[in-house]
Amino acid sequence: MIAEVEGMVRQVTIEIIEGFRSRGECEFVTEYSKVLPIVVFLTMMNLPLEDRHELLPHADVIAQSPDPDAVHHARLALMAYVQRQMNHRKQHPQNDLLTMILNAEINGVKIDERKAVGMATLALSGGLDTVKNMLGFCAKFLALNPAHVKQLVDNPDLIPHATDELFRRHGVSNTARILRKDREFCGVTLKAGDQIQGVSALVGLDDETVENPMVVDFCRPAPIPHATFGNGPHRCPGSNLAKREVMVWLQEWLPRIPKFRIKEGTVPQQQSAMVNTVSELWLQWDI
Repeated sequence: MIAEVEGMVRQVTIEIIEGFRSRGECEFVTEYSKVLPIVVFLTMMNLPLEDRHELLPHADVIAQSPDPDAVHHARLALMAYVQRQMNHRKQHPQNDLLTMILNAEINGVKIDERKAVGMATLALSGGLDTVKNMLGFCAKFLALNPAHVKQLVDNPDLIPHATDELFRRHGVSNTARILRKDREFCGVTLKAGDQIQGVSALVGLDDETVENPMVVDFCRPAPIPHATFGNGPHRCPGSNLAKREVMVWLQEWLPRIPKFRIKEGTVPQQQSAMVNTVSELWLQWDI
């Protein structure tokens, strides 16, 4: 399905870029990175594009709010939306991701509907927010590092490998877990009910496994170690789609806007929470 939607991803990418290229500037988050992922994801799920106005505020709360109650209510709102769509799919099955999840089998047994709703809700919230922020961090890095941009402009075949290196350097998701029992860990007493947050970006910045980890090297030997998408049973199921969206952005942006920079007089805005966020990024280029 990812391969099948690449043409649509490319078409939407080109249309968005061409919409602001002649202006010589854009606010990257609101004009690009917040638009492309949700258009792609809602299209894959065969959901109305206008529903993004209802869904995006909930995704923002889940990713950024420090208030557990607000996050809980935002998740319930997304689940209620998915449940309505699932109810419709039961009566009117379609060739889309929601119908596939609803009718999936695990070890030969049809998936429980509650699990299907939870899985689709998780996929929806991830599709609305994490790719947006990854695109923001990648664009910010390249705007500040013209030599890296020139490297990709001169050698577009580097883009797939460079995408992995950008993912290593800019992991955005931070996974939290609740302790189920008391225990000692590395001399620290941990209590049942404590919450521990693992910063997944640090895996790709560990100098014991990555040489010069703070340096972005588009020629770094493969495989490039990181946990930007998690690992094992917790690996993000949307990782291939995320990588494809960033690759297509680079492939279509760089031939059209090969030299760009942070707009003079502006400062990129970032926040750290469950998802590291780029909330404002003004870019500028000569026309």
